[in-house]
Formats: sequence, structure tokens, C-alpha cells
Amino acid sequence: MLDKLKNEIFIDLGCGGYNCNVAAVAYLANAKAYMGIDVHADLSPYGNDKIQAFLREQYGLSDEVKSHTTLVRSACDLFENFLERVPDRAWYNFAINGLELYDSTYKIQEHLQRIMVPGNLVLANEEGNIDVKKLLAWPHYDTRIIATFTDIVHVYQKFDENDTTTQRHFNVHLKS
Repeated sequence: MLDKLKNEIFIDLGCGGYNCNVAAVAYLANAKAYMGIDVHADLSPYGNDKIQAFLREQYGLSDEVKSHTTLVRSACDLFENFLERVPDRAWYNFAINGLELYDSTYKIQEHLQRIMVPGNLVLANEEGNIDVKKLLAWPHYDTRIIATFTDIVHVYQKFDENDTTTQRHFNVHLKS
């Protein structure tokens, strides 16, 4: 998963007021950029160097990530508005965790289909009021990462719409 995010743009839809959990994944992967989108986004005035130092300290990331150059930013916006402005086939990867969706499911599904290309990822947990699989209107692989008994992250990878292969499901048990 980290290799697929390297040098790519990683968008966190509904990042909340404090988005460092997913930003840490982007930084660890050495993504080109991490962008948190939420109406409650943390728009602190800290520079990228301070944010990266905080990520290294808070998450115990190794010293080798000091050379990573991930740009970490947040935007105070409705994720629906943000998605409307993204160009077609933008190659973006997404994190979708705990979104509160009521009537915009179809719009988000439409935008993700338009924006993502085969190989792009969506990271999602099993929390929240939505079933992320309903947002993925295309063939995809589902890799389940089981961090703890109750903490499961899904990594959905879009594959070519012309590929009729059955979905693959993996369970990866992380060591504590």
C-alpha cells in the first residue's frame, strides 16, 4: 500500500478537525502531497517542517523518513464541492473514514469514478454511517488490514473496468 502512495496525491475526505492519523500514512509512504478536506479542517499556521516533525514524533516514525518531502495541507470545504472541482482522471488516492453522508452518496460515487484510474486506492475503516463499498461503482480489490480485533482498515484498489476477474480478499494480521 505504501508503495502505491509514493509520489502520489492522497486526499482525506472528511478529515475532521485533526487529521494527523491519515497524514502520517501519507508521510510514511512519501506521498507527493496529503490534502485533508473537511468543514472542520485544522488550518493551523504551522509550516510543513513542523508538521512533519510532529508526525515523526507522534507516530514514532523512523529517522529514514526525515528525507520524505510530503506536502501536508488542509482545506476547509465541503468534500462534495472539492470533488466537483477535481479534473477527470486526476490519479488521486483517497481516505474515506467516518463520513456522515445523507444524500450525497450518488454524487461522491460519480466523482470517484470520474477522478480515479486503475491502480488508485481508497483507504477506509469500518466505522461511520456509510458502506464505502457502495461508493465504489467499479471493479476493485479489497484488502482488509486487521490492526486489532475491532480496528479494521480496507484498502480498495481500482482495477480496469474491462477486467472481469473476481475480487480478491486478503486478511493481513498486523503484529502488535
